[in-house]
Amino acid sequence: MADFMSRSVIFHLILFLQYLFLYTAEKKRVITTNIRNSKKKSKSARYLIEYIIYAKRGEMLQYRNFPSGDERYPILGFGCMRFPTLTEGSGIDRQRAEEMLDYALEKGVNYFDTAWPYHDGESEPFLGRFLEERKARNRVNIATKLPSWLIRRKEDPMSFFLQQLERLRTDHVDHYLLHSLNSHTWNHLIKVGIFDFLDEIQGRGHAKMVGFSFHDEYSLFREILESYPWDFCQIQYNFLDTDYQAGLRGLKLAASKKIGVVVSEPLRGGCITRQVPPEIMAIWNEGAAYSPAEWALRYVWDDSRIQVVLSGMRTLEEVEENIRIASEVRTGSLGEEDFERYIRVSRFYEQRQKALCSGCRYCMPCTQGVAIPEVLHFLNEACMFRNPEGTADLYHRTIREKKGAQLCISCKVCERSCPQHLPIADLMQEAVEVLG
Repeated sequence: MADFMSRSVIFHLILFLQYLFLYTAEKKRVITTNIRNSKKKSKSARYLIEYIIYAKRGEMLQYRNFPSGDERYPILGFGCMRFPTLTEGSGIDRQRAEEMLDYALEKGVNYFDTAWPYHDGESEPFLGRFLEERKARNRVNIATKLPSWLIRRKEDPMSFFLQQLERLRTDHVDHYLLHSLNSHTWNHLIKVGIFDFLDEIQGRGHAKMVGFSFHDEYSLFREILESYPWDFCQIQYNFLDTDYQAGLRGLKLAASKKIGVVVSEPLRGGCITRQVPPEIMAIWNEGAAYSPAEWALRYVWDDSRIQVVLSGMRTLEEVEENIRIASEVRTGSLGEEDFERYIRVSRFYEQRQKALCSGCRYCMPCTQGVAIPEVLHFLNEACMFRNPEGTADLYHRTIREKKGAQLCISCKVCERSCPQHLPIADLMQEAVEVLG
């Protein structure tokens, strides 16, 4: 109570009264910035004022806490990987991207996720310059990632990290991740002493929280999760991916260890929302009048074990829609009929699969090093969503070179071990034809 009636609260209430009577958007932005940036505020004062402001606007993003801290985070994070570009494959369309970021900032989004390779290396510098120009660095959380596949020597992690600080025009990052861990990158990072690096940057205050993003099987996720006192992890998760990679088991494990969870690909890279088959739309339309994107987002936000959901938004309209949903959604609001609807949609997509692979891995190890379950997953993805080009791009960027289907010599040793009796050699040939 004493904190509530402190000078800082009175100071902020005065600013809020000014806010009510200054009608221009520019002046409102100035007042909001003063509130957030003021060094005279207590946490309770800041939260009170921000709540009043966003409630006054008719929008109030839902907030959650990471287990390892008391700072609140909006449940929607801005993924800085899919900004609009000037032409296909060219540089970031700065005007449109800045318009999107301005809108997100104004509505209370404060978690921005970028990485070394996003937009061919443009994302970090673009975000850093934007935040500097808006004088917004101290009211947002920047998450970026160490490019684990580029690490060769013990000194490389620090070298990349210092370059990233320079690109982002900051002296610290709020959330620093080891990017896209799999068995190969993880084992190599262990050899170069990655834990010493994480201890150093966090101990010196250059990274507030440390974590990792993950793209491999659950057993490795468990190994990584139990190897270090992580603050958070980032996993791919949506209503189609509950049994893929870390999946629901990984989410439960992280929550049980009080490790925060950030979710990426809630829309499966847009596959769930693009060219939706009429059969799927018919299922969605049986329920509330939500778009496919809203159904997908509501699924992940319904789970309180997830702190932040990243959305790689491409247009201002997508930003507006996602913020609206994040303001309206409530944990535990989905009912039995809703979850049955998700199951029916998942089954429809699964019926399009080429290979009914259970992921048991009895086919492994392959004599030629082919990552058979992963190749079959990519083949199924291409067929499920009628999107071979997009799937092939990810396939080539992840496993093709060293573990791809082209390495198969049709020895069929794997087929003798497959409980599903899949024609794996034929499927590998089909994967070459579909994915390249």
